[in-house]
Amino acid sequence: MPTVVLADGYVGSSSCRECHADEHQSWHDSYHRTMTQVISKSTAPQAIVNTQVQVEGQTYSFEQRDGRFFVELDDPTLHGQRATRQLVMMTGSHHMHVFWYESDSEHTPAQLPIVYLIDQHRWIPRRSAFLRPSDFPKTTELGRWNQTCSSCHSTHPRQRLQKETHVWDTHVAEFGISCEACHGPGQQHIEL
Repeated sequence: MPTVVLADGYVGSSSCRECHADEHQSWHDSYHRTMTQVISKSTAPQAIVNTQVQVEGQTYSFEQRDGRFFVELDDPTLHGQRATRQLVMMTGSHHMHVFWYESDSEHTPAQLPIVYLIDQHRWIPRRSAFLRPSDFPKTTELGRWNQTCSSCHSTHPRQRLQKETHVWDTHVAEFGISCEACHGPGQQHIEL
């Protein structure tokens, strides 16, 4: 999973709360904060709690164990071999949830091949949720969060692709769109 590392003057949204309590609360209640979340007991939607779903002939079994959440699937990162993977993050919180699971590449989550439509309470294939050219190659979406989604769904992302090994070591100041995503690093403001 990508790592939260405060750097380059970024101090985190909790640093804003003391002086800007009303603004912090307004932001905290917004969808901005939840655009990327680590999956935990407090963030996991009911759709991934001890349930099973079939989409296009594929079965996905979701299970909660010891405060962690797992999915059993025909894993595209293992050429379709059946595997149980820990769900580590979710992106989106207004219309749909995209789920990311731990892959065999450290710090590089893979995207679940299905997404959950919140308003409709149903799962659909990932390819039905995102527009793509018809000749777009099939992919496991391994590294997609690191390469693409982190740019808009986190604060101060540093993608850190190790080109020689093609391994990601992405750092973010915060998951989700926090105060500093728009206002910039807060360290100098706090010091002043």
